[in-house]
Amino acid sequence: DRTVTWLFERQQRPDGTFPQNSEVDGTPDQTNLQLDEVAFPIVLAWQLDRTDDATWTGVRKAAEALVREGPATPQERWEESGGFSNSTTPSEIAGLVAASDLARRRGDRARAALWMGVADLWQRSTEDWMFTTNGPLGDGRYYVRIDDDGDPNDGSERDFGNAAGVHRENEVVDAGFLELVRLGVKAPNDPYVAASLPETDNSIATDTPSGRVWHRYTFDGY
Repeated sequence: DRTVTWLFERQQRPDGTFPQNSEVDGTPDQTNLQLDEVAFPIVLAWQLDRTDDATWTGVRKAAEALVREGPATPQERWEESGGFSNSTTPSEIAGLVAASDLARRRGDRARAALWMGVADLWQRSTEDWMFTTNGPLGDGRYYVRIDDDGDPNDGSERDFGNAAGVHRENEVVDAGFLELVRLGVKAPNDPYVAASLPETDNSIATDTPSGRVWHRYTFDGY
């Protein structure tokens, strides 16, 4: 509860977004925009049944920011790339669903319908935006880590940073798509999620004397 209060009273910016990180008094430190950081405060408020006026104001501004800025994010979970992220998009969807429920409980049926409608549209689009069918890994069918324009089959290249180098987006995977299941956006037996598991393990898992570990993503420079 104290964290929710702090997030919306101290850290949230006037436009509804949140800075990449901040000082303990909420003063922004790094100001890059990561849309999962806009969504998760809404989810936390929903989990705690926070329907008070102050929290609702923050939730409303954050949900409006998600609709305005999303679904592509300027910066994703690894703080290195922007675009349609397989980890950020599920958080945005979950945030809008949570905001819709809070709006309904506040009697704001118009916003509840709008936010659920956007969430449903994005949920139906995840495969179009981030699931390649012509990738070079495995059978070629899996969620990519991130895509710049919502077409994971177009052969786009980018520099992935941290000494990872320049690669086609559909040859780089991470396990971020599991957020689709963790956040209830897709079922655990979703065929697209299941299809992505072999390529992800084969690409980023390594067996060591201490057990299996995973790199963050293919070609990870760390």
